Amino acid sequence: MPWSPWPRVDHTVFEGTVAEPEVPETVTSLGWTWESPEEANVVEVGALSTGPLVTVSDGVIALRGDTGEELWRYRRLGERVTDVNVTSGGERVVMAYADGDPDEEAGISPQEVLLLDASTGAVDGNHTAEFFLGRGSFFPLPRNLDLLSDVGRIDHREEDEGSALVSSDLETGEEMWRISSVGGRP
Repeated sequence: MPWSPWPRVDHTVFEGTVAEPEVPETVTSLGWTWESPEEANVVEVGALSTGPLVTVSDGVIALRGDTGEELWRYRRLGERVTDVNVTSGGERVVMAYADGDPDEEAGISPQEVLLLDASTGAVDGNHTAEFFLGRGSFFPLPRNLDLLSDVGRIDHREEDEGSALVSSDLETGEEMWRISSVGGRP
């Protein structure tokens, strides 16, 4: 396969409905098993209303909780996903991929933020955001995306004037609000 500057995307979308799985009262046997794709490693397993959300090294795979069947997936083969999180209401999966080299001197790392519909896997939008490095930041793992609400990403930044909490819009990446001088410097 010839080299391409664009990642090869393996993306399927679920077209249907899945009821939330019932929580069993007792467990008496194994219900189902699932194996990750051969070329990817499982990084983390989270929860959606329909079942597990499996973060693999290059993306995510949503499974049905009752059968283990794959509902949808978004993977960029050969590219490493830097973080995955779910909005507080569970309606969106938010992913980040490195979008260039980190600028250690400026203390930022450009990331492509991708929004997926949690029930179907359809792409709702994307933008490039600057993830902040440094003391007080959660970079590089486990949470580049920091704290998510249904509409924004809230991150803690160390700035010249002190610490700040900043909320950025999930759709555009634009700053929505800021609280400066959070806590004091030790």
